[in-house]
Amino acid sequence: MEIIIALICVAAIVVGLFRIGIGKRSQRSKHIYNQPPASAPTVRESLTYHTPPPRIAQPFDYQADWWKHYPLWFREETGWCCQCCRLSLRAHKYLLHTHHIWGTRQNQPYALAALCIGCHAEQPGDRHTQLKNTDNYQEFMALYGKKWRLLREQYWV
Repeated sequence: MEIIIALICVAAIVVGLFRIGIGKRSQRSKHIYNQPPASAPTVRESLTYHTPPPRIAQPFDYQADWWKHYPLWFREETGWCCQCCRLSLRAHKYLLHTHHIWGTRQNQPYALAALCIGCHAEQPGDRHTQLKNTDNYQEFMALYGKKWRLLREQYWV
């Protein structure tokens, strides 16, 4: 009985470590995430841009050269699918956003989420709810609204 309890405790610790990002993937890639990009890649190079930028100081600049290409790489890595409702937006890539989960200081892949504009507008905060007033949001609802609502009910966390 004591052995079973010990095994359960070890399993819970291992699962907890992988959830917070101390798993095999983050240890292997740790050196990559701490290196700043050498220079801003061209559009052609952005398809093979595999060096996430380091943690940066505020204020975050959405117009920075590295940020213009990094979200494209990140969304390509996720397969142009919303990580919340799992809606595929390969046909309308501009409707998939890169969301900072814990704010703009964290730019590593574990701190970002690829969200459709519908799920992005549902995130807490005034800046997110303002997305509902944009033309892109209206277009998204016209194209995917019914499907999005069904997927949202199924996968919403």
